[in-house]
Amino acid sequence: MNDDNKNIKDLVEPGFDIAGNSAGSAVGAIAGGTIAGPPGIIVGAVGGALLSTAFSKAGKEIKERFLSKREIERIGAVAIFAINKINENFHDGQLLRDDGFFSQESKFKQSAADEILEKTLLAAQRETEENKIRYLGNLYGNISFHSEVGKIEANRLIRIAQDLSFNQMCILAFINEVENHYSENETNFRGVPVRLKEGYIYFENDPNDFCFAIFANELEDISNKKLIGTLGEISSGSNVPKDMRLTPLGKKLCELLELKKIDTDLICKSIKFMLQKQGSR
Repeated sequence: MNDDNKNIKDLVEPGFDIAGNSAGSAVGAIAGGTIAGPPGIIVGAVGGALLSTAFSKAGKEIKERFLSKREIERIGAVAIFAINKINENFHDGQLLRDDGFFSQESKFKQSAADEILEKTLLAAQRETEENKIRYLGNLYGNISFHSEVGKIEANRLIRIAQDLSFNQMCILAFINEVENHYSENETNFRGVPVRLKEGYIYFENDPNDFCFAIFANELEDISNKKLIGTLGEISSGSNVPKDMRLTPLGKKLCELLELKKIDTDLICKSIKFMLQKQGSR
């Protein structure tokens, strides 16, 4: 096994417990030591060497840091998810960006790809909500194919994704997938019929209800991040328009994180305060 693939093996192997069955065959082969081919073989035939170099550098640097076992596992898992997304994009015929994202500005300065990968790995290292790690990996994997997302934008997207809770990701996924599909207050979410409350988040409980207060705080924070349109002050009985929309930033973030892959039951649980209970009017 050459040095690049050895570095990648050392990077991804600790993440298998978190990634579980999501680890792709190429990643599994590297971790198992069965691939000794040229760098690039694990991340697509065209342009894969550029990405393998980035992951190899990251793997080498991780060895030199003092990290806990769980932090190393999270880093390995996000690398697995990122490599899997890159392979999926190659398989789907997408072209790796060719705008200089993978080029070093000088021998003393890392490329944008290296910088954004390092930021992604560090975000995963500190992420205690481990069900977010898959989506952080998707973000890096997709940025590698989207030249409209420059280094400044990529850094900001990672920071926003890092600051979001998984619950907020679920709320964004719901808004993204049901917008423009309302009939009165009724809609379908992935084939599941849902009925939104009559233009209100919540109006049938104690204004000091703790669980609603958490939900309202989550929604308000999403609005403050400019991911959905301005909601105004949120309190018990607050009106949230049924035509609530994502901003362009919110749409791009949902797209690159691929929040559409979040489990339907998890999303429905997260947005329960927006839904009319069955049998109520």
